[in-house]
Amino acid sequence: MDNSLKSQQEQNIRPMITPRTFKYGLIYFSIVFIVMIVLAAFGIHNILSYPNIYAGIYINEVHVGGESQQSAIKKLKEKYQSGLDNKKIRITSMGKSKEIYYKEVNAAYDIEETVSQAFDIGRKDNWFRRLFTISKIKRNNIVIPLKIQVDQKKLKSHIKALANEVNIPVKEYRVTIEGDLLKVTNGTHGEVINIANAASQVLEAITSEIFPADTIYPDIEIFPERVDPKQVDVEKLYEHVCEEPADAHYEVKNYRINIIPHKEGKHFDKAEAKKIIEQHRLEGETFSIPLTITQPKITREALEKKLFKDQLSQYSTFYDINYYERSNNVELAANQINNVVLAPGDTFSYNEVVGERTPETGYKNAKIYVAGQIVDGIGGGICQVSSTLYNAVLFSDLEVVSRTNHSMTVKYVPFGQDAAVAYGIIDFKFKNSTQWPIRLIAKAQGGRLTFEIWGTSETVGKSVEIENVIIETIPFTVRYENDPNLEEGKTTIKQRGSNGYVVDTYKIIKQDGKEISKNLITRSRYRPIEQIEIKGTKKVEKKVKPIKEEQKMEPSKQPDQPQPSQPEETEQPAEQSQPVMNPEPLPEMPKTQDKHEGQSTEI
Repeated sequence: MDNSLKSQQEQNIRPMITPRTFKYGLIYFSIVFIVMIVLAAFGIHNILSYPNIYAGIYINEVHVGGESQQSAIKKLKEKYQSGLDNKKIRITSMGKSKEIYYKEVNAAYDIEETVSQAFDIGRKDNWFRRLFTISKIKRNNIVIPLKIQVDQKKLKSHIKALANEVNIPVKEYRVTIEGDLLKVTNGTHGEVINIANAASQVLEAITSEIFPADTIYPDIEIFPERVDPKQVDVEKLYEHVCEEPADAHYEVKNYRINIIPHKEGKHFDKAEAKKIIEQHRLEGETFSIPLTITQPKITREALEKKLFKDQLSQYSTFYDINYYERSNNVELAANQINNVVLAPGDTFSYNEVVGERTPETGYKNAKIYVAGQIVDGIGGGICQVSSTLYNAVLFSDLEVVSRTNHSMTVKYVPFGQDAAVAYGIIDFKFKNSTQWPIRLIAKAQGGRLTFEIWGTSETVGKSVEIENVIIETIPFTVRYENDPNLEEGKTTIKQRGSNGYVVDTYKIIKQDGKEISKNLITRSRYRPIEQIEIKGTKKVEKKVKPIKEEQKMEPSKQPDQPQPSQPEETEQPAEQSQPVMNPEPLPEMPKTQDKHEGQSTEI
């Protein structure tokens, strides 16, 4: 009966859940579910986008949960930073100590970085893990230590100051050579502070714990470390001490010579040395190892005696010391060349050594040659320096690389033996064609210019002579210019003329007085210098004396005619200044003004 009653009840219920009821129930349930999901999502979003530090986070003992980053930074600075500069720490070692104020090492709490770390907690990884982390720190809390940052360089500087007072430096083994003995002294150990380790120790002590502002940190003891010296190693000792003999030699750079000293050869027996070393291991102990000394073939002393021992040539010319500007130029150029050294094969360039002739470098205006005229120009006179040097080179039998004669003759050297120069246009060059260095000595004083060339002669009894042959003479011409301010009949000379020449120059080599060669080395062509004469054209009125009464009956006489003034006499040719070692006197040559070459030569 009970079963039938239960069945009847179920049958009565079924008709009550109609399709319509089910439909509305499902709609209701869905709406509730969606609302719950939206509320949950909204809540999660609010948690994950929380703008402040999550609850449960501490920096040291300060709870910063719920604080913005700015408010957390302000709170921490008020608590910790204000008294930090007055704190100090004391380091000690071996009875010495040094106090270091935090401000001296730029100590500061790294508050901004620590707050940034606190803010990042719970904000990384996926949303599920973030919710888990946020929930966990709220229950269990998390503490972030606030550390102090210091200037490592300044901290190490303070530690080094203490180390300098207490360090006992290690002494490595030392070696000296006394005659044929190698003296070895073993090293001794040292005790030194390891700066890097000490800095880490002090930094750890500073940052390990936060102290009140008035706390003086306890002494930090820094212990020096023992540093043992290197043991004497026979192989390294041999490499350090032993060497082959080396001859003394020279180097020439920038026209100056440097002598590199010789080295003695030094060797020892390794097996014997090893036994001696093993028998002497005490710190600071000195012992000896026998050496074998080998002398080089060329010592410094022998080389110095060989260098510049012979005067290869000397040549002199003369200049007017009363002509200040020209004398200045001659002496200045000579000083630039004095003591120049050329290695074998090196080429001397006059323009390179003397440099550009400008007022800034000290050169004055003096007579030069420009387009066949004698005019004033910077550097006048220095062609006398190049010509004098050229003659010294000829008599040394050195190889001439580049030489140009003047456009017109000069008076200070024989025809065919001059060398013109003009910066950037004409250069005088020669090569050291000997097997040894040569040195140029220039002297300009009291109107005498002298060049000496010193080297090492390898041919005893050799001599050089120079012979000049005039093969053509070109007479100068005369040009007249009228001057209306000069009286008619009078003549003056504006520029004296000089003949031109073609000159062949021969070099004669003799050995023990016997001629072994005679070669034509140059043909020099000199243009004549035009003579310019000024003729007066100014008319002069004739004055007639009155005739006396008694003279009227006398026969008339022709009045005296004014005699034209004689033209100024041309200066007679002067003798050539005789240079030292001039082989033979040449025929007397016309005296001419000093000159520049070609376009403008700086005689």
